[in-house]
Amino acid sequence: MKKNIIYRRTVLLVGLLLLLLHPSVSFAQLGDWVHEKTENRIEIYSKKNDQTGVKEVYSRTQISCSLEHLMGILHNVDDATSWMPYYERSETLEYIDSKTCYNYVEVKVPWPLNNRDIVVEYSYTIDSTKTHYISTFFSTPNYIPEKKGIVRIKISRGSWTITQLETNSVLVEYRIMAHPGMDIPSWIINIFILEAPINGITNLRNFAEKTNKQTEIQSAD
Repeated sequence: MKKNIIYRRTVLLVGLLLLLLHPSVSFAQLGDWVHEKTENRIEIYSKKNDQTGVKEVYSRTQISCSLEHLMGILHNVDDATSWMPYYERSETLEYIDSKTCYNYVEVKVPWPLNNRDIVVEYSYTIDSTKTHYISTFFSTPNYIPEKKGIVRIKISRGSWTITQLETNSVLVEYRIMAHPGMDIPSWIINIFILEAPINGITNLRNFAEKTNKQTEIQSAD
């Protein structure tokens, strides 16, 4: 029982890690995705990944802020601990150009398991009207040497898609596939993997809406 609790928290924390790092799927293209649940106004879908045995997860919700404001939060990797308390460390390692970079995150994992970290290549596009944003990421585990005592996440890919609906409302879609590492079986990961986007997106929404209101008040002054 205790071991399952540790596994649960580890899977959850790794899922939260990957929320920051950003192929997306539109709602109209869900096809073989299975609706798992809707919680806290977040719709969660999944489908099996034959490569890893771990479920891919797709989630969608609405957040009351502008696209520009939310994009700024996601891009500010160095300040991610403001809304992700389980992060041990997060930083941008290198910018390739204005829309492509390498990001690094380490997440705290409960003893006796080791902390996880990940390095990804992240890139984004935004249309000319600045109302539709897509960012994608994939693991680049060999970009920097692995660190002693930390398990490197080597398999992951995913995306954020943000669409401006109204002046102060965006549709947020998030897709992720990842394996947290060698010491957690796939069947355990699949039990708990759906919790990560609910917790992470709720954190993100709360932070985005709070800071968006603060920005509006400052602008009014």
